[in-house]
Parts: sequence; structure tokens; C-alpha cells
Amino acid sequence: MAGIYTKSTNATSRDAVLEKTMPAAILCYVVAILTVAGAFLLTELFRIVLEPTVFLLFLAAVMVTAWYGGLKPGLVATFLSTWIIAFFLLQPRLQFTLSWNDALRLTVFVAVATLISALSESRKRANESLREANQSLQALVEASPLAVVVLDVDTKVRLWNPAAERLFGWAAQEVRDLPLPIVAPDGEEAFRAKMEAARRGSVFTGCEMRCQRKDGSAISISMSAGPSRNRRGEIKSIICVMADVSERNRSEAALRESGTKFRSVVQSATDGIILAGSDGNIIEWNKGAEQIFGYTEEEVLGEPLTILMPEGYREAHHHGVERIRAGGEAHIIGRTVEMHGLRKDGTVFPIGLSVASWKSDGAHFYSGIIRDISEQKHAEDVLRNLSEALKKSDELKSALLASVSHDLRTPLTSIRTAIDNLLQGDLRWDHAQRQEFHLIISEEAARLTRLVEDLLDMARVEAGELRPSRQLGAVAEICANVLDRCERELRHHRVRIDCSEDLPLVKVDSPLIAEGLTHLVENAAKYSPAGTEIVVSARLERDELLISVKDNGPGIEADEFDRVFDKFYRSSRVSSDGTSGTGMGLAITRGIIEAHGGRIWVESEFGHGAVFTFALQVGENDVAKAFGIGRGV
Repeated sequence: MAGIYTKSTNATSRDAVLEKTMPAAILCYVVAILTVAGAFLLTELFRIVLEPTVFLLFLAAVMVTAWYGGLKPGLVATFLSTWIIAFFLLQPRLQFTLSWNDALRLTVFVAVATLISALSESRKRANESLREANQSLQALVEASPLAVVVLDVDTKVRLWNPAAERLFGWAAQEVRDLPLPIVAPDGEEAFRAKMEAARRGSVFTGCEMRCQRKDGSAISISMSAGPSRNRRGEIKSIICVMADVSERNRSEAALRESGTKFRSVVQSATDGIILAGSDGNIIEWNKGAEQIFGYTEEEVLGEPLTILMPEGYREAHHHGVERIRAGGEAHIIGRTVEMHGLRKDGTVFPIGLSVASWKSDGAHFYSGIIRDISEQKHAEDVLRNLSEALKKSDELKSALLASVSHDLRTPLTSIRTAIDNLLQGDLRWDHAQRQEFHLIISEEAARLTRLVEDLLDMARVEAGELRPSRQLGAVAEICANVLDRCERELRHHRVRIDCSEDLPLVKVDSPLIAEGLTHLVENAAKYSPAGTEIVVSARLERDELLISVKDNGPGIEADEFDRVFDKFYRSSRVSSDGTSGTGMGLAITRGIIEAHGGRIWVESEFGHGAVFTFALQVGENDVAKAFGIGRGV
């Protein structure tokens, strides 16, 4: 390479000197004329010797002219030579009369001279291209930011570019023809092995090694090297390209340290942290995410995020990813949202999700911080239930006060009026009148007693203290007991008992069941017009005992079917006497039935009465079967 640079420099210097005296184009044609004239003079001087080969010196003149000036000066020299030979040298001289033999010789001369001119032109152009290539290569090496060093086969420096001077501190003249000085003592053996491989024709790239500068400081470089061969294929030199990678290594070390710290923080976080690529597949998964979802890192890396989502979220997720890829607006990025996640075991649970996005090399990446908010949601549900319970308690308290104040005041007023009448000394009451006052006092006292009992029963239902004492009992006896208890309320109605004859004995708390049925019968009597029929029926359906109370009252709206069993709820229908109940009877009945593991409901067509039914489970009754008892009324 150094030799090429020298040759190129010499040629350039020669052309520059000549161009100072005359233009290059004119000089080429002057050379053509002079060389042809010289050939003519020599031929004349040595005519006797050169008579058989008068063309020889003229061919030499054409060659010299073509070598120096190229194709056009060569053709000019060919033309002049042909003219001189034909006019001055061939017989007859000073005439353009040629024999066939001379014409043939002259034609061959023109052809050969033209060929020589063309070949010389090609050579000239090739030399110019080579010179330009060498100049470009030299400029490239000189301007290269990378250190370029050319070594001979003995690893002595042949070329040392400016970048090498800046990198290592030695000037080119300090290291030329000397062994490469940059090799650190601890890396000399590895360097020799690399150079030996290059001398055998190997090429290596990106080999990192420790070197030293002129001031003795250490430096990390990345070196690529390969052999340079001559035309015969022999290795004459080794070209080395070196780059300082010290700063890159420090940056990579800092980046690795930063990545280690980041991963440590991510892995130690109790929240789930997940990173995903532009395709929506998982690329990072921390311990918190493993604890939340149940998947290990090996199980989820490369898997789509949709494996963590219930089915209902997946389509929206795909649409969101496609929208962001298309440059659309992100709906949840930069915000914290509540949604649901899907664990490995298939359970769905509430999560709080914060999503961020960034771009790298034109691709979108996503990070999500996930928190299991199951306990938070449970606490919110508990708090909401407590709030609703407090609100309902206030409503119940208000309803209780309104109901009890009215239902207490009415019988107390009747009792006090009857007592006041009996105590008036100025009035004489006969026996029948006193008996009527006593009956009023007795009935209203019983009404107060029943109200207190209902309040106590309601308190037991609310506290969950109803513990049925189950004993075998007959349905007929329970119904008879209820009719006795409701004799006063039923005195203005017809009552029909419709019970199947094959009813077995049932294992229930008969007093509690009778109390619940009493509330249903009283409710039917309250809302049925006087003289109408009330039907109490009992039947078996599969393994359930169904007891129903049917009335002929105004019926119940469909939207009240569930609410009529709520505590202190008063239906919009009007009782036959124009009064409303306490709103406790049906609630107590439901509490009693549910304490037995049963269920209760109402069926009604508004304006055509209502049917209240409760169902109790009836299992195998070995005692009843053994003694052949358990028939109905």
C-alpha cells in the first residue's frame, strides 16, 4: 500500500511539472510529431541497415506516443508515419504510387499501430483508475475515525494512519518499520496467536483485547484483521482496523448494573410487574406476578397476555393493541383501572392495573403493574353491607316505632276507656254491659300480648336464635291448633281444611310451625272480605310437604311478591277492616320456615286473592312406617 501511494505521488508530480510549460493535450500531439520525426531521421541515417524493416522505428514512435498521450495522439503518429513511409521511403520515392506488396505492408503497419494505440489507451485509463482508487483509499484511510494499521509479515508497522496516532499517542514516524508497540504484556501471547493466524490467511473480526498507549495507560480495543495478497496470491501484509471500546464497555457495564438493579427491584416488588412486546407477548415476569397468577416465569415468557384475562376482556385487548399499532389513541395507558384477572387454576379475581407504553426502534412496548384487590373489594363489600345494614336498621327502627306506637296505643286506649267506664261511680252498669267491658279488656290485653310475642319472635329471627326442636308431629294436629288460636279472627269467614289422607308424621318443631301458619291464616282473614272462604291445604309432592293458605282478598301486585316477607313491610292492599298490620307476621313466618330448611312464596293474580305456600323437606320416616301411623285428618 505504501508503494502504491509513492507511485501515485511521482506520477502526479511529473504531470504537474509538464503542465506548467504547456497544456497537456497540445503536449501529447507535439510528442507524436517529434517521435515520428525522430523515427524518420533515424531511418534515413541507417537506411542501409533498416531497408528491409523501414516500419520498425515508426512502430516504436507510435508506441511511445500512445503510451504518453493515449489513443488520439497515437492515431496522429500512425497517420504521420504512414504518410512519411509512403511518400519518402517506399519506391518510387516522393510519390504516392505503391505496389501491391507495399500497400499490403503499409496496411498491416496501420492495423498494428492502431492496435498499439488502442491498447495503450486502455492501459492509460487503467492506470488512471488505479491512481484514483489509490488516492481515494489513501483519503479514506487518512480520514477514517478508526485506527488503520498495516503490518508486514513480521508484524512491523508499514502504515499508521492519523486515527491510530490519536488513539495510541505515537506518531507515524515513531513506529514505522518497528514492531507494533501497542501490545500489552499480559496480552502479547494472544496477539501473536492472532497475527500468526492472519499470516496463514485467516480473517477475524471484533476481537477485543487490552492494549496500552504511549503514556502507559490501558485501553480496550476491538480489532479486525486480515491478510493482503499480491498478484501471485502471496501474503505481503496484514491490515488491522481498531476501535476504542473502553467507553462502550463502561456503558455496557453500567447498563448491566442498572439492569441488575432494575430486575432486583422488579423481582422484590409485591405487586405483579409484567412487560410485553409490540406483539402482546410477555417478555418480563416478576415474583409478584407469579404469586398473583400462579404461573412461573418459564411458563409465561413468550406467551400472550390474554392467558391472564377472562374471555370477556380478550377481544377488547386485541382491538386496543391493533389501535395503538395503527397510531390510534390508547384508552387505558397512563391510568389505573379496575378489571378482572384469570389465575392458572381458572379462578377469576379483581385486580388494579396501571399500564404504561414506550417505543424503541419503532416498536411499541408495554409495562403493567398489577395488584390483587380481592381483599380490598371484600372490605368494600363488607363496608357497603354494613352501610346498607345501618341504613336498613334505621329504616327498620323507624318502621318499628311507627308500627309499635300505633299497635300499642290502640289496645291501650281501648283498655283504658273500658276501665274508665267501669270506674265511673255515677253510672250503673248492668251485668251484660260490665261483661262487654271485661271482654274488651281481655281481647285488647291478648292483642298486646301477641304484639310483644311477635316482637320477641322478630328479635329471635334477627339474631338467628331460632333453634327448632324437631319432634314427630301430625299435620292435622298443627292445623287444628292454628284454627283454635285464630278463632276470633276467623269468626266472620268460612274455613275449609284440605289435607291429603296419606300425609306422614313430620319431624318439625310443631309449635313454631303452628305459629308461622297462624300468621298466614290471620293475614288471610285480615285481607279477605267477611263471609268469604279461606282454604288451608296440605299435600305431598315428591319429598316435600306443601302447606298453603288461600284467601279471596284483593290480591298482591307481582312486584311485591318478595317484599311482603321483608320486616315491617306493609302491603299496598287494604284490609277488610281498613287497618294495616305490623309488618312482622310474614317476616316471622319466613324466619321459622327457613330455620327448618324450607322455603316460602306467594302466588297471586291481582284482584283475585293470594295463595301463600311453604315447603318442608320430608325424609324417610321409619317410626311412622313401623307403627302404620301418620295419616291426615
